Amino acid sequence: MLLIFSNDRFGLNYPKGTSNKALALLQNNSLELEAEPSEASVALGYREFANIASSIMLHIGGMYVKEGQTRYAASEGCEGIAENSTSASNDYVDKVMTTLYNQSEKSKIAKGRIDVIIEKRQKTDIPQNVNHKIE
Repeated sequence: MLLIFSNDRFGLNYPKGTSNKALALLQNNSLELEAEPSEASVALGYREFANIASSIMLHIGGMYVKEGQTRYAASEGCEGIAENSTSASNDYVDKVMTTLYNQSEKSKIAKGRIDVIIEKRQKTDIPQNVNHKIE
């Protein structure tokens, strides 16, 4: 799968109504991705088909500000970026996304492209929080 800087490709800002940048996963140039079947995701309205996930993104997580209001971002299947758990992350997320995009533009092989390897996690694996500060 390829991780594409979505503002260039699809004009996606997330959450909707904000100017925050997001990265969208593409498979075969599509926002629809082959996925482990999940009938629960269909029942909850996250997916139309059990084996297809769509609009999976790397986007702002935790607290953010929209229209002057502090809100919280979380979604099924996406990965979130947050500066910390006690402050809004709008500016920090934009800095992270701009850094990723600028790095992708330096590629001599595939300018503007970021390759992502996705491996199915075992049910016994514990999700890890990774903390990296972008200066």
